[in-house]
Amino acid sequence: MSFGDVIRYAQAPGGLPIGIGGDSVTIWHCDYGADRLYELDISDFSVIRSATSPTSRPGGIGGDSTTIWHCDYGANRLYELDISDFSVIRSATSPTSCPGGIGGDSTTIWHCESNEDRLYELDISDFSVIRTEISPTGLLNPQGIGGDSKAIWYCDSDSSVWSFVYSLSVLDFSIEKSAQFFGYLHLRTVPSSIGGDSATIWVCDRYFDQIYELDAAITGIQVGDTVLLIPNYGDIYDRACIKGGDISSGDNVRLYPITGGAKVAIKEAWSANDNVIF
Repeated sequence: MSFGDVIRYAQAPGGLPIGIGGDSVTIWHCDYGADRLYELDISDFSVIRSATSPTSRPGGIGGDSTTIWHCDYGANRLYELDISDFSVIRSATSPTSCPGGIGGDSTTIWHCESNEDRLYELDISDFSVIRTEISPTGLLNPQGIGGDSKAIWYCDSDSSVWSFVYSLSVLDFSIEKSAQFFGYLHLRTVPSSIGGDSATIWVCDRYFDQIYELDAAITGIQVGDTVLLIPNYGDIYDRACIKGGDISSGDNVRLYPITGGAKVAIKEAWSANDNVIF
């Protein structure tokens, strides 16, 4: 499979799915037609729980297992919601005139605006603008944005309803990867929102009323992966380091992805066989 390919899909719980986000263990979802917020089961997209939206026109939702960010384009407001019952923790007026999508994690907020075709990073403390750029796609119709502090997932479409999903740089919002989106029954459609984390992509589609998981096409060794550590870069005969104290801070090591082995706190994405400082 390749970036943006559909892994699986199921019927959305409401009549007009408009927002989706979360991470690898959590899905937050909002429906414009039902005016409701949901937590969905990652295994089959069934409803775990739901609540009425804090205002009348939910536009986007995101976050992670500990945080919910939400935007409403009717009230033109941004919210942090309680993960236990979707109640409002705090809110602020959106810096944009038409808040269309929101995502991120507990340390980061990504936001997109439809009328001005702009992307934003917002401050988690007060929703103020940290930085903003024009959408890099030139399609003039931002649909949704999500991801986490290490990845941005983004979707938009053009006037002919050709729709795309993107991986954007967290540094400058430039395009890193893109794919045309074919949804339900491999038909051309428009994703209404996108979210997830650096290894997971959730998408919803208001035309066919579907929820999707897409392939994030992650390569190399990522944060939290299980790896085999081989000390001294070349002494590959010595693998006793896995459980012992043979590796010290500052040692050169090589990393090999395996299904079992030493769990290490990787702080950035590395590729297999990289010579790194541990």
